[in-house]
Amino acid sequence: MRHEIARYFSVVNPIESGVTKIEFEGPRIAIYTRNPEVFSNRDQIAKDLVTLIKKRIVIRSDESIRMPKEVFEEEVRRRIKGIQDLIFNDLIGEVIVEIASGVPPPSDDEIKELSASTGWVIRVEMQPPMQTKTVQKANNIIYGYPEERLQALRRIGEKVFRNQVFETTDARITILGSGMQVGRSAILLQTNESKILLDCGFSPSGTKNMEMLPRFDIMEDLISELDAVVITHAHLDHMGIVPYLFKYDYRGPIYCTEPTLPLMLMQQLDFINVAGKEGV
Repeated sequence: MRHEIARYFSVVNPIESGVTKIEFEGPRIAIYTRNPEVFSNRDQIAKDLVTLIKKRIVIRSDESIRMPKEVFEEEVRRRIKGIQDLIFNDLIGEVIVEIASGVPPPSDDEIKELSASTGWVIRVEMQPPMQTKTVQKANNIIYGYPEERLQALRRIGEKVFRNQVFETTDARITILGSGMQVGRSAILLQTNESKILLDCGFSPSGTKNMEMLPRFDIMEDLISELDAVVITHAHLDHMGIVPYLFKYDYRGPIYCTEPTLPLMLMQQLDFINVAGKEGV
């Protein structure tokens, strides 16, 4: 796969790539470049690469072409109004720009131009009208521990992009919960290559663990052998038991949509707090 990417820059795209490294980061292939032109045109180049290798691509700037953080902060505060906070991730060259609620955000073209001139990937997010401890905890989880997060993404990425061992032609679906009830939604998808769990929910009507949790007991060491968990949406009957997985040795990725992530985290934190007080 790295060979195909190298071929793209040497044959398909005439721009000198300046690629410094290619990393597998979770479900994406991350290409780091020291060429400002490649970084500025990263969206189109990524689209071309996706067409070529049929994988998700992200192009990041090498540290050598990024504007120093102090200079960047001064520049971005001058050009974007209502900034409340800047959250830097030096490891991947991204910065979250939080602006006050109600302040008109900059246009996509303005963000693109500012990103190209500074070497940082810029994401603008609107702060919620009311800050709560739960929101702060969720943000700490989403944006905190960047080194540990990147290490985990690269570990998972090596597994995601591993060479195929078996020719997978069959799949088995097992309902672990919610088949004939509302709650504890969990569907196990198995192939010769992997085990994927679709949703991991809680049943509020249950009075015992066996009634509240999906039937993880159907297979020995099931939780630790899962390759991935996919959450469809942020309702407790679809994602309430996700923290339980990590208690019992699951160390893989949780896939969900971007809007689902903060909603899921806030509900899980609240659920854990309430369950702890009730001795569950």
